[in-house]
Amino acid sequence: MFWVSERTVEENLSVETSIRLAREAYLRLAKGEVASPERAWLLTKDGLSVYSMPSYIIGGRVVSVKIARLNPRNPNRALPSVQATIHAYDSTTGRELARVEAETLTALRTAASSAVATDLLAHKNASVLGIFGTGKQAKAHVQALKTARKISRVLIYSRSTARREKFAKETSENGIEVRPIAKPLEIVRDADILVLATNSTKPLFPGRLVRMGTHVNAVGAATPEAREIDTEFVKRSIIVVDSKAQALASYGDIMKPLKQGAIRKSQIRELGDLLLHPEKLNRSDEDVTLFKSGGVAALDGVAMEYLMSRLL
Repeated sequence: MFWVSERTVEENLSVETSIRLAREAYLRLAKGEVASPERAWLLTKDGLSVYSMPSYIIGGRVVSVKIARLNPRNPNRALPSVQATIHAYDSTTGRELARVEAETLTALRTAASSAVATDLLAHKNASVLGIFGTGKQAKAHVQALKTARKISRVLIYSRSTARREKFAKETSENGIEVRPIAKPLEIVRDADILVLATNSTKPLFPGRLVRMGTHVNAVGAATPEAREIDTEFVKRSIIVVDSKAQALASYGDIMKPLKQGAIRKSQIRELGDLLLHPEKLNRSDEDVTLFKSGGVAALDGVAMEYLMSRLL
């Protein structure tokens, strides 16, 4: 058994490769080629969520189990809000092959999922990207989404002036303008693609203000209490999720509109199924689209097969 550091992950897993692996993971899920039971999770009295996410690509050499920990208050302690480790085991003997620091991998595979969904759901001329949040997920999404659409401008919002200005300075690239925005509704008004990467328990903006044709990737904390988008927005949207079972069990953004009777379960579609059967997606450039994800273990399983093939 050996330890795989964040740096080793970064050296061996590019954005482009992460997107290819994410697409593969969703297609394998849709085809029934992944053993990936529902994640188990618990919440402590101090606000720490702990998730266990096992995965096995049928016929592969690796069984992976991710242990992820989330506490929205951690940045106040100079700690990341999300911490994760993936344990890789030989699929025949059960011998532990590696332990992988997985904060970078988690950010990459989440952003890669959004890139796959954006390529499918956003209108072809989308060029303005708006992001709520300034953490690792936000940075990974800038890199990933510019592969899905020709992004010319990025608008970034955080309640912290210092954080959004620092993000803009660190993320600006040739040909892409990155602007810190003080008023969140400016982003909603101007963006073609929105990324919501926060730990909010209240909707970030009124859903009625989202322009026709906008695509939204909501990737923040996927717990029953979490809420980045309101019921009005969900009701307006073509709804796509990474896992319907997980969405019904633990995604507050989906559970609450369902409980209120604003949407039906039959309206919720899975990304993998739409990738496998694109003819099922009937949308126009005027439709508002939503991709809600909380992370499926198959993404980690496919990534671990790839990493172990390179490192062992």
